[in-house]
Amino acid sequence: TGGVLMRTALAARPLSGQAAAPWRFLTGPNLPAADRADLAPEPGVTVEPVRNDFRELLEKAVVSVSQAGYNTVMDILVARARSVLVPFSTHGQTEQAFRARRLADRGWTHLLDEPSLTPDTLAAAIDRAAKGIRPEPGALDFDGARRSATFLAALLERPSSRRADLDPHMSL
Repeated sequence: TGGVLMRTALAARPLSGQAAAPWRFLTGPNLPAADRADLAPEPGVTVEPVRNDFRELLEKAVVSVSQAGYNTVMDILVARARSVLVPFSTHGQTEQAFRARRLADRGWTHLLDEPSLTPDTLAAAIDRAAKGIRPEPGALDFDGARRSATFLAALLERPSSRRADLDPHMSL
């Protein structure tokens, strides 16, 4: 869970070459209160709820460490943030691991599988990411929402008889 990742990151801090830098932990609304309480702030560490300026924070961050949820990954890519992804894989979950593996294969992130997560392995991954270059996911189209809206609007303008001819399984 996110609590395990955050506690591990806090333990990894003194082991990382980034130990002297300020660290910010953003807690999501689903983080249990007990996990939040385990993240007692210490000098150089800020713990706060998720912020509206998350993408701007990513643009300034040396490294982002997170799970591989869709929205977070999109923010990381748009911000071109160096990152370490530790995908959630409990209870047979594969979506985040699949996403993180594909991004790591392209050199856009560093991947640390959840079963391998320790303070030492996380500190090493953070240090590798910090020394790397910012990702260049230029081949990705980040304008999918607008393109989908345009497609749907055009579809609605067609006569209903022509809409019936469309394959309901077509890819947008």
